Amino acid sequence: MALVMLVGIVVNNAILIIDYAIVLKSGGTKRDAAMQQAATVRLRPILIITFAAAFAMLPLALAWGWGAEMKSSMAIRGALKLSCFNSVCSSGCLYIFR
Repeated sequence: MALVMLVGIVVNNAILIIDYAIVLKSGGTKRDAAMQQAATVRLRPILIITFAAAFAMLPLALAWGWGAEMKSSMAIRGALKLSCFNSVCSSGCLYIFR
C-alpha cells in the first residue's frame, strides 16, 4: 500500500513540473530555461506534498507494541524524501533530453 502511495506522489510531482514547463514553453521560453524555471517554481508545492506525507506516516513510524515493527514506515519515509529529490531531477533531465 505504501509503495502505491509513493509511486503516486512521484508521478504527481513529475506532472506538476512537466505541466508548468509545457506552459512556459508554449509562452515562448526555451526548453532548458522553461524546465529550470518550472523546477524552481514548483519546488515549494512538491516539498509541501512530501512533508505532509512524511508527517502523516509519523504515527506509524513511532508506534510501539505488538507488531509495531511490521508497520514501521521509516524506510518508506526515507524513500519518500529520496523520491522527491529524484522526481525533481529525473523528470527535468528526461524532459530536456527527450
